[in-house]
Amino acid sequence: MTAAMDFSLPPSLAVALALGLLQPVILLAVTRLSALSGRNAAQFLFAVAASYGLWVATMLILPGLRPGTVTEGAVGAMALAGAALVYLEIWGLLSRGYTLGVLLTLHRAARPLTPAEIAADYRGGDGLDWIVHHRIGGLEASGMVVRHGRRLALSSFPGALIGRLHRLAIAVLGLRHTG
Repeated sequence: MTAAMDFSLPPSLAVALALGLLQPVILLAVTRLSALSGRNAAQFLFAVAASYGLWVATMLILPGLRPGTVTEGAVGAMALAGAALVYLEIWGLLSRGYTLGVLLTLHRAARPLTPAEIAADYRGGDGLDWIVHHRIGGLEASGMVVRHGRRLALSSFPGALIGRLHRLAIAVLGLRHTG
């Protein structure tokens, strides 16, 4: 004889799922903060942190919603993280989707364009050079590359470490080289 399975939803998980569904609304509110204006990555991070903060605050304010076990708490935290990853993929596509950017460039032009015209009109006239400058700026900000005058080099940490880990992952997983 087998025991009955409990499919009930713990209150702490229900709150986490609700906040996960509300993350786009929280992100919308965060984008209105002047201190984070134009800083998309910071806006996204702040919205996710706010979601977690609201979840923890709810647990502290309403004891009946607290996780009954450490496992329940971990599952709630993972539910919020899962929602953040889904929204991160959508946000990444919308804000950094280069193929989507080409399609939008063609849409704005409302006429056929040559590849050279697409490159020049990309991102509202920023051109394709924008991609490289944007990526390099992100790598510098994260400390993965360092600037020596007009030249760039991998930082010893974390840049070189990431390179070694990439090489190891390619070898272990038998993938084709990228980049």
